[in-house]
Amino acid sequence: MSSDKFLKSSLERLKMGAEEYGDKSFFKPDAELLKEVSEELFDVATWCSIWACRYSSSSSVNKSLTKIAKGAQSLHENLQTSWKEKNEEKDYDDVPGVDTATAWLQKCLKR
Repeated sequence: MSSDKFLKSSLERLKMGAEEYGDKSFFKPDAELLKEVSEELFDVATWCSIWACRYSSSSSVNKSLTKIAKGAQSLHENLQTSWKEKNEEKDYDDVPGVDTATAWLQKCLKR
């Protein structure tokens, strides 16, 4: 998947989430958002392990899945470290919405 397609898919998911859940996610405490991201990273590693079972004889597939699972683990560790260093809650009076998140994704994911 190209960078542009990944960005497009991410923006579509953000829009679908906003339509389904409204802006509730923007009001979740930081600790809850940390938990949500952590759970998604655990899911990435778990799905890779399930997928790897199908391709136990293919070293190239297993190598790729191992890299992805280890990447998820590394991201999780970085996230935990960053959170411990920051460890402050934001004031939720002026919470940005989907437009701000969209702009962040576009800036972050475009190369």
